[in-house]
Amino acid sequence: MSTIPANQLARATDLMNKMDKLLKKYGVKVVGAWTSIPEHTNIAVYDAPSMEAMFKFSMEPEVMAWLGYNTTELKPIMTLGRYHETHGID
Repeated sequence: MSTIPANQLARATDLMNKMDKLLKKYGVKVVGAWTSIPEHTNIAVYDAPSMEAMFKFSMEPEVMAWLGYNTTELKPIMTLGRYHETHGID
């Protein structure tokens, strides 16, 4: 039996049903996703073509509904190789 309130479960189900279409729409890929049940924490790593694409994905109504009951931090990261490339470091 789920301990998730029915309205939150419905929103999560709606998002999961539309996730592939929304990710494809913005060219965003899920690299991996994990959960820490005791901490009620979800961690997801996305690969996006730009911050704008990630922000637009995050602003879709289904995603916003999910974010409405989850604490979210967006931390843009890149590989060290990409950092060196963009900053002219050999």
